[in-house]
Amino acid sequence: MDSDKTLLRKENIRIIEEFRAAIDQMGKLKEELAEEKAARAREAAQSALWKKKYEDAVAKNYETRSLQGQAQSGGLPADHRAPADITDELADADARHDRRDKERGALIGRLEDGSMQDGDGRMAAGILREDEVLISEHMAGAAAIAASNARLRGELRKYDNENTPSSRRHPWYKKTGKKDDKKPAKKSGRKPGHPGVSRKNKADRTEHHRPERCVCGSRNLKDIGSSGKMITDIPYIPACEFVYHVSHKCKCLDCGVENEGKTPGISHTSLGSNLMTMAAGMWHAHASIRSICEFVYNQTGLKISAGAMQNALESLGEKAEVVKQDLIKELVAGGSCNADETGYPLNGDDGWAWVYVTLYITIIDMAGSRSSLVPLKYLPLDMMIVCDGYSVYIRFRVKQRCWAHILRTADSFADEGPAESELCGMLHDLYRDVDAAWKAKLGEAAARRRMAELDARLSGIVAAYEGVQCTFAGTLGKAEPDLFNCILYHVLTPTNNDAERAVRYVVAHRRCRQQLRSEGGMKMFGALLTCILTWKKRGISVREGVLSLMGG
Repeated sequence: MDSDKTLLRKENIRIIEEFRAAIDQMGKLKEELAEEKAARAREAAQSALWKKKYEDAVAKNYETRSLQGQAQSGGLPADHRAPADITDELADADARHDRRDKERGALIGRLEDGSMQDGDGRMAAGILREDEVLISEHMAGAAAIAASNARLRGELRKYDNENTPSSRRHPWYKKTGKKDDKKPAKKSGRKPGHPGVSRKNKADRTEHHRPERCVCGSRNLKDIGSSGKMITDIPYIPACEFVYHVSHKCKCLDCGVENEGKTPGISHTSLGSNLMTMAAGMWHAHASIRSICEFVYNQTGLKISAGAMQNALESLGEKAEVVKQDLIKELVAGGSCNADETGYPLNGDDGWAWVYVTLYITIIDMAGSRSSLVPLKYLPLDMMIVCDGYSVYIRFRVKQRCWAHILRTADSFADEGPAESELCGMLHDLYRDVDAAWKAKLGEAAARRRMAELDARLSGIVAAYEGVQCTFAGTLGKAEPDLFNCILYHVLTPTNNDAERAVRYVVAHRRCRQQLRSEGGMKMFGALLTCILTWKKRGISVREGVLSLMGG
């Protein structure tokens, strides 16, 4: 009998020890579950923030495209669950977890009191299995929320990314707050690398101004000193002059050839050269057609309808189109250019402005498509170009990928972690070495050696990005073969900034005019802007250029 009691006591002790070990295990699982629950709450809060950002970006895109007369796009895909829906589905798991907490508390109480019941061991094992299921469910929910966050970030980058102009960025990306008073003030004058701009300091004439009488009324005055200031002004614009020009035909009495006198001006408009230079200058300054007409009326008293002014500018555009075709031939003969493109709606439909730039030429080609066939209309396949990562340029023989685009993308990924931030700094250092090698104008052999050295460094950076599983590694790897060609071909530049500066003029016109209304207006826009921007590169004023188009 005593031996049976001893065996039973040992068995009870063993069961109690196993149950205490199970309770300790449950405590650890409970702590892990609490940590997982907190992590899930953080993920849900972050997911809600990304969802709000995405919906705001979609709404902003909707408004912008509505103003431009384009088809609206955006919205949450119907086949994806929102993060809030995912967290709602986890509510049942939370309820089960709370119920098991009560059962666990009762079980622990019986263990401490020594009043164990039959089936408590099976209950402990069941609670352990239930906790494992709950943890796996919570981990799956957290993974679903993380995947949803990644998807929302990807959708958001379509509307707000490193290449989005600051004017279209949402306010939460813009720096706010008071300016730092300790920050040193900017120096006046030009920035390093920019041409200086100053006004003429020598006067064309000098005028003297003497008081006729004192404030007391006396005229007995004596010179005791003088001071002066420079005033810049333009001559007064007089009223319009209407001149009737008669073209005479004359026959040569020696050879019998008939000759006709040439009248000034251009066809399809009665506006003279001075009015056309004024209108073209205001058009380039982004004034609307009606604003140009109103300005002419206020300055000269001449009333011109908007239709007449539009016809006059289109006639000037026909003259500019001839010059544009000659400039295209000159650009192609040079063998290299910078290329870029930007949207410009045409009467509610999608339209595009293609930009080709060299040191002394800027071509603006308006097209209704962003197809790869558009640049091939003018540029041969053996043309060397500087471009961004748009796939239409892949056909050209020699390409130089824009380093500015690469660095902006790297900057956008630098906030994802310390590794990405360090790699971004390494890319900036690599670009400085590329720029120095380009400016050095190395010979072919030295250039190829330097390209190999820099390419080896870039390969290491790409591998490091892959090691931290950063998606930027794919973009950088695809761009790698075309990032060092400027060192070998000196006519290519490391960045595409020249083309992007020309694109800014197109964007400024688009903001003011919203869209072009006709094919004729599209052709006039491209031809006039081509001539004006080319004149600007060559130091020719708009007035001088327009007079040359009109033969004056």
